[in-house]
Amino acid sequence: MLAQPRDALNRAYFARLLAEGGNFAVARPQAAMAVQLAPTSAYAAGQYGVVSYLAREPLTARVQLERALELSGGSYPDFSYYLGRLNLDAGDLTRARSNFGDAASTGQSADAYYFLGLSLERSGTGTAAQPQQAAQAYRQALNLQADHPEAAEGLARLQP
Repeated sequence: MLAQPRDALNRAYFARLLAEGGNFAVARPQAAMAVQLAPTSAYAAGQYGVVSYLAREPLTARVQLERALELSGGSYPDFSYYLGRLNLDAGDLTRARSNFGDAASTGQSADAYYFLGLSLERSGTGTAAQPQQAAQAYRQALNLQADHPEAAEGLARLQP
């Protein structure tokens, strides 16, 4: 298990690793315990949100990710990325674009740029498609990861 069972940050990280490996039965309680041990930790709340997203529990994921960003003042691009995924899944393009923009602001995540592009390519109620900005986001994703197949497909869709 954990070397320091009361260490909330290690527990949160451990929960995330378990979730990424598909072991949600163990990951969920580990993430919840991390938040119990450190209720004001943005990192613990955010990892609980990521675990919940990966476990397909959108309500818990949203609560925890929004809480993490509130606690941190928005300084966790990874948590903004997953909140963007939730917003995109829910069809809230305005919020998804904002979250992906925050996640992409570090300039390090090809996936953040890809999903920013995807959210910009789509249109919805009160939200117009922005194909030129979407193409730029796809290009940035490809600059970071030349073999990003989804970004290449997105760019191909937008170019005549």
